[in-house]
Amino acid sequence: MMLTHYLKSSSLYILILSIGMVNAYANGSNFNAKFEISKYLEIPRDKIRIKELSGLPSISQRRVVRSKVMCTKELGRCSIVADVITSQGYAITTVNWYELDILTQSPTLHESVEKGERYKASKVIFKEEFTRFGTCPDKTELENSEYLKSFNKGERITSRMLRENLIVVAGDEIVVRYLDRLISVEASAIALSSGALGNEINIVRGQGEKAFRAVIVGPKMLEVKI
Repeated sequence: MMLTHYLKSSSLYILILSIGMVNAYANGSNFNAKFEISKYLEIPRDKIRIKELSGLPSISQRRVVRSKVMCTKELGRCSIVADVITSQGYAITTVNWYELDILTQSPTLHESVEKGERYKASKVIFKEEFTRFGTCPDKTELENSEYLKSFNKGERITSRMLRENLIVVAGDEIVVRYLDRLISVEASAIALSSGALGNEINIVRGQGEKAFRAVIVGPKMLEVKI
């Protein structure tokens, strides 16, 4: 009697477990890594190219219950952590890495430059081409930089070729301007981090006071809108 009851309970458990697996599988969908990365970065799919790196079984075209995209500019890569359903109906978690290229306006030297020379727009032309994610400097980065060494005409400019021209250094005594629609008030403060023109950094008014953020608008001059 007890054995019969146990067998019935076990069968019911297996049935419930099987139904759960089928439902999980049914709720999954064929996975498109390029679509997910495109959506995460808010870049059209025709403007990105991906190459799978992980060496693990691809999650594309597999049943994915849930996924999370993470991208790292320093590595030029994106990863996707996904819960997938195997052909046997089991749920597993897998991590897949992708190299990422983005179609963008890439800066290329129109003239040779010397080490320490400041960026000049007149010496650069822009070409639309695929570049590795995180390597192409934006306009603000270009305008506030100098070249780390000499480079020849025709070389494509990457972030690694540049050094930001820091006009505020951590520990500097700076002037912070508080802006309102009607008034402007200036006060002294201390920079807690370094930055170039246009950067937002942490500053503090005095010892023991709470730090806050301000935007660099000139040499040792920052602004806060209130």
